[in-house]
Amino acid sequence: LTAISISAVLTARLLIESSILLPIAIFFTISIIAAYMLYQTIAKPITKISEYISRLIKGDLKAKFSIDENDEFGYLGNEIKEIQIKLETFINKLTKQSTNIITAGESITRSSEVALSKINGLNLFIEKLADGNGSTSAAVEEIAASIAEMVNEFQSVRKEIENTDLISKEAMEI
Repeated sequence: LTAISISAVLTARLLIESSILLPIAIFFTISIIAAYMLYQTIAKPITKISEYISRLIKGDLKAKFSIDENDEFGYLGNEIKEIQIKLETFINKLTKQSTNIITAGESITRSSEVALSKINGLNLFIEKLADGNGSTSAAVEEIAASIAEMVNEFQSVRKEIENTDLISKEAMEI
């Protein structure tokens, strides 16, 4: 029993080590392949979507994005792309409505300035009439004409206010 050869012991030891190390090496190789596949199917699309969202948050509505996945990540990426398109459309409409409101406001300001000028003119005519300068009937005619012009200007201002109101309502619907 004691006469076991050293070469037999070494052979047995080598056989035991290889039967333990081979499965460990195979398991390690499979683990690396599985980790790479997980990275390709999960981490890479998530990173791509996350970077795209970050650009949108920073205001880059022209950011390009494409995802070739036919799974949940592809669906999510396409939904985020749709949000970008709708957001860009909303901002364009809002910008247009803001421009229209500014234009209407400027028009109201001009009409108000004209109306104020007519009121100041009327005030001067009334002062002339009170001073007794000039013909009374001529002053009254000028006052009547000025009042008619003021009425027209105030009607113009009212129309501009109505237009501004409509534009504001349209902007609120966006």
